[in-house]
Amino acid sequence: MADLSKLQSDLAKYEAARDAILGGQSYEVAGRKLTRANLREVEAAIERLEQRIEIAKAGGISSGSVVFGGWHGR
Repeated sequence: MADLSKLQSDLAKYEAARDAILGGQSYEVAGRKLTRANLREVEAAIERLEQRIEIAKAGGISSGSVVFGGWHGR
């Protein structure tokens, strides 16, 4: 898992990309320059990064607290 500072750095880059899209500009993320705006993709990446940052701030995910499909196996 990426460390908190890396996640926050990536989030700042994606937020700048979103701002560029909204301003009608091209943008660059991770060495990839895009001129055709894909706001949906950038906003989805922002949401994922925000979730990962919250998880990192909370100390990660405990496998004992994850329940898939609501079934506890009992």
